[in-house]
Amino acid sequence: MGTTADKIAGKIASQIKSKIIDLSGLRAAQQMFQEARIDSDGLKKLMSKGHDPCHALYIFAQNFASVLGEQLSEMKETRQFVKIVSDAEDEYQPGGPPLSPLTVSYFTMWALFDVLFGQSHETIGTCILRIGQLIEMPPWLLDVIGLMQRSTMGVHVHCGTEGHLVRLRTLGSQETKLCHVPSGYVGQPGELWLVRLLPPANALFDYHIVLSPSACSPIILPERLAAWDRGPSQQNWRHPPTS
Repeated sequence: MGTTADKIAGKIASQIKSKIIDLSGLRAAQQMFQEARIDSDGLKKLMSKGHDPCHALYIFAQNFASVLGEQLSEMKETRQFVKIVSDAEDEYQPGGPPLSPLTVSYFTMWALFDVLFGQSHETIGTCILRIGQLIEMPPWLLDVIGLMQRSTMGVHVHCGTEGHLVRLRTLGSQETKLCHVPSGYVGQPGELWLVRLLPPANALFDYHIVLSPSACSPIILPERLAAWDRGPSQQNWRHPPTS
C-alpha cells in the first residue's frame, strides 16, 4: 500500500506527468526555487535585514515549507493534519489577538515538523522530503528542511556566553553547543531553557539556532528540574564541563 508520503508523491508524480498539476501553485514554487539560489550577495541581503546568516537560511526554508504545506493540505491524504492544526489554531491563536504566548514562527515549525498524521505517522516535513526530488528542489534546501524535521524541543542548561553566542548543554548530556538566540536574549548561567535547537545549517556555520515559543525569551523552567540532570556533575550543573 505504501506510506502516506508515498501516496502523496505518487499523486504528484502523476499530475506532473499528465501536466494537470495546479499551475498557480507550481508557479509559486518555481519562483521560490529561483530565489533559493542563494549566493554571497543573496546572503548579504538577508543579513542586511538584521538576520543572522544561519538563521536566515532556516527562515527561508521554513517559508518555503509553508508554501508547499499549503499545497499539500488540499489533498485528502492530509485531512487529519488539517483538522489537528485548525483546532490548535483556534485554541492557541498564535500571534494573537488576543495576545498569544506562541509566535507564528514557532507554531508553524510545530505544524510542519511535529504534527503526525496518517497511518504511517508522517509530518508535512517528511512528505516534503519525499517529494523533493520530484519537484526538483535544490539539494541544499532539502538538507536544511531535513535538519528542521530532525530537530526537537528539549531542556537545556545555560552554561555561559561566548561573545553574542550562548553555550547550552542538553539536560542529561555532557556535550555543550554554541547557540545564536534570534531574540537577543542571553540569559544567565544555570537557567534551564525549554527550546528547540536547529543545528548548523551547513559547514559554514559552527553554531546552533535557538527557537523559542516566545518572541522575547526562551521558556525558563524551575531550577528544581535540575534534579533530573545526569550531566558532567550534578553538584556543578550550572557550569560547562572543563576540557
